[in-house]
Amino acid sequence: MSRVLTTRTDFFSLGTELRIGKLKDYLETLKKQLEVITKDYEKDIEEEALKIENKHARDEFYELSGEQHWDYTKAFPRILLNSFHVMAYTLLESEIFSDV
Repeated sequence: MSRVLTTRTDFFSLGTELRIGKLKDYLETLKKQLEVITKDYEKDIEEEALKIENKHARDEFYELSGEQHWDYTKAFPRILLNSFHVMAYTLLESEIFSDV
């Protein structure tokens, strides 16, 4: 007599797949919004910089706006992806252990 190890073939339920799909949509929406905000910010900075006639003052303006630009292009996307990773991991972990 042989023993057969049964495994769950439908690892994720349909509800989980739908939630994962919603998470992907959420991530895409946030990324698009961040891109729009960044482009708007860059446009506003350029418009403001054109109003400054003094080159030294314009350079200072760019220097001051650089930190916020860095936030939009580097810091916020990294925070967004890290937060998304935690949400996705939590969802998967809760689904895996829900049957235990």
